[in-house]
Amino acid sequence: MLIGEVNLPNETQSNEYHFLNLNDFILQEKVGFGSFGKVFKVKEKKTKKIFAAKISIDELTESSNELKNNISREINIISKLHHPSILEFIGYSPINFKKKMKPVIITEYASNNTLEKLIEIERSSQATTTILNPTHKLIIIYGIA
Repeated sequence: MLIGEVNLPNETQSNEYHFLNLNDFILQEKVGFGSFGKVFKVKEKKTKKIFAAKISIDELTESSNELKNNISREINIISKLHHPSILEFIGYSPINFKKKMKPVIITEYASNNTLEKLIEIERSSQATTTILNPTHKLIIIYGIA
């Protein structure tokens, strides 16, 4: 698929691609960040369901082949993964909410915070009760293994 001057993955490369129209979503608060970009909560206008949108910090250009390959590889992998411990891939948009060529990957939203956040809360004694009891800890360890 050609958007602007940038070649993007199309259905012939993978029948799992789900191109999304970001006009169907409302951008909400930032919930995290990583090497790829920032993660925001988004709400689907029609269903009111909450999802996570990972928005690239880098803009796609004709010369950004490495970025295009990395995004294509990530989408190809996560679109094929179906496991309760892995966030479900919802779709992809090559254009962000500000209409810039910054790819967006939308996945299901994990509302239970990250493991890092739970450990941080527990260590800092912000929690009035123990968040991670021994059973929760074993479930997490088993899931990681």
